[in-house]
Amino acid sequence: MDKDQVKVRVDEVISKLGLKSCENSQIGGFMKKGISGGEKRRVSIGIELLTDPSILFLDEPTTGLDSFNSEVLIELLSKLSKTGVTVIATIHQPNSYIFALFDKMILFGGGEIIYHGGAEDSIDYFKNIGFNCPAFSNPAEYLLELITPGGDENYEENMEKIKAAIVKPEFRVVEKEIPNLFHRVEAGFFKELRLLVKRSALNSLRNVVAVLAKTIANVSFLLIVMAAYFGSCDGNSLESINNRAGVIFVVIMYMSFIGANSCASLSTDKAMFIREQASKTYSPIPFYLSKLIFDIPFDQLIVVVMAFLHYLSIGLSLDHPHQIFFFLFVVLILDFTARGWGNLLLISLPFIELSSMATPFLFMVQLLFAGLFINYDSIPNYLIWLEYMSMFKYSWSAIMISEIEYHDNDYWEGCDIPEDLQPSICDPLDFFSITISKWHNVLILACMSILIHLCSIGYLYILAKKYRVN
Repeated sequence: MDKDQVKVRVDEVISKLGLKSCENSQIGGFMKKGISGGEKRRVSIGIELLTDPSILFLDEPTTGLDSFNSEVLIELLSKLSKTGVTVIATIHQPNSYIFALFDKMILFGGGEIIYHGGAEDSIDYFKNIGFNCPAFSNPAEYLLELITPGGDENYEENMEKIKAAIVKPEFRVVEKEIPNLFHRVEAGFFKELRLLVKRSALNSLRNVVAVLAKTIANVSFLLIVMAAYFGSCDGNSLESINNRAGVIFVVIMYMSFIGANSCASLSTDKAMFIREQASKTYSPIPFYLSKLIFDIPFDQLIVVVMAFLHYLSIGLSLDHPHQIFFFLFVVLILDFTARGWGNLLLISLPFIELSSMATPFLFMVQLLFAGLFINYDSIPNYLIWLEYMSMFKYSWSAIMISEIEYHDNDYWEGCDIPEDLQPSICDPLDFFSITISKWHNVLILACMSILIHLCSIGYLYILAKKYRVN
């Protein structure tokens, strides 16, 4: 559809569902009051009605609604069924008014269908086999009590009598090719991407509290690091080497957690993605890219500002201007990599609680084998694979090389003595066992980042295939 057709169709569905009064309201959620429960349920139905389906399946649409909203919803569905839409719904204990709105009914009991026919005719049917619904009582409640174990003391006897009265007609199976009544055209990659980016932007911009909390946390951390490390990396003492190694590690660690924490919105969007895949609303790639396209520029702007201010305030090397730009470049790739890990865990693990535990565990393991807490040469051979999986190894090593590559051994105080008497820290790269060049570190980190994001997209396809009906 073009833009005008879309607006007409949306307005038509809104009017049909009686949602005109809350047309421009936010849905709301746990933290923010929005529209009512009945209106939310109608919005869910409206999403399915947009494509003008011939059959609408609803699983307990009145669950969680009060009596009034339940009646309004079923009334609406009854009206829809008169417009050519076949509505099939499961429902538990409807009141008598709701029961009267159903045209046909299937009643399950004792593990099989015990009635299939007109809802109104069911009263006469059960009356004819000896079960008379009392006057002024709800037929649905009477029938459920009749067929529910423990609902009636004569349950076993009742079920035998009911099953004996069932007439099972002979069925003849005829194989026919289903006619293709219409040709559905996909919206296309770029339209899907544009609409999904717009939705991500709206959701993010409406969440002012999260933006404010993130800003306060980042500013607080910046001030603490500036206060603790201000000027500690200046000069050429051996102590400053340790200070630089430590503060660089702290900064990249914090930047990686910024990237991982930015994936929180995906936890709620994952449930929405699964639901919308049942209707093939869009493909996984536009969905995943939409999360990156809007989130990354905003979050990486924060990362760049934070990293830039950290670099200047703690006295890292400015002998060559490109050093600070290299630092920012590496931090941005690290942020992108950390975001990939966060996304992969959120998508692949079934519960958000699991991903909340797995993310810090994974990051702490990678931090442990990054090269600062334990020297690369000291890592046991059977754990060496953990070193090569650590994104912090490559980012920290690259930045350390950039920081000290322009200083010879004599630059450091205490190193201007005969070489055989110099402490090992006089050659920092050798002391920390950093052997890979800085650009090789960057290349490996970038490849790791791309691979992790591709794995996230691949797992989205697995989810889509699992939950799509065909």
